[in-house]
Amino acid sequence: MSKSPTWNTVVLVCKACGKRGSGPKKTRPKAIADELRRAAGRTRPRPRVLLTGCLGLCPKAATAVALVGERRATLLLAVERTAQLAELIPLIERPPVELE
Repeated sequence: MSKSPTWNTVVLVCKACGKRGSGPKKTRPKAIADELRRAAGRTRPRPRVLLTGCLGLCPKAATAVALVGERRATLLLAVERTAQLAELIPLIERPPVELE
């Protein structure tokens, strides 16, 4: 018997962005993932935050972040500073939209 996951949203943080020469200088992918985990810790169900390979967005001086979930539109973001993560948290906490 399989168990259903305890999360309904996945946040993918591109770790390849931190390795590029044109990648972010002050914001590292691991720091972004850690901050998202900490900030979303009070959200129920908690989102699953994962470091992943290249997402194909490849923004200059930024890290690509994707927000994916069941019954949720996929959202791709270019995060330049950790201060921008405050704008992402309400999107994670918002309940999924019912799609027909």
